[in-house]
Amino acid sequence: MEFPFDINSILPYPITIFNGDYRILNKGQAIRIFTSEKLNTVIDAIGIASFKAQGLFGAVTTARKFRVSDQRLYIIKETNHN
Repeated sequence: MEFPFDINSILPYPITIFNGDYRILNKGQAIRIFTSEKLNTVIDAIGIASFKAQGLFGAVTTARKFRVSDQRLYIIKETNHN
């Protein structure tokens, strides 16, 4: 998946773990991401790609739904790409 910004600024790890407050939960850290618009874009794009791949009628995963949940989101990135 391609984005018009450097995802490394919001995904600092190969697998980055977020909670609904956009806090990074990797390695016992609680760093908050302040570029939420970019993270919203990534989460919504993942949700759209997922529902299309599964043949669903709409995205189950959206940034809006995630923000009000008590879930964790694990986002994997390719480390050799932007």
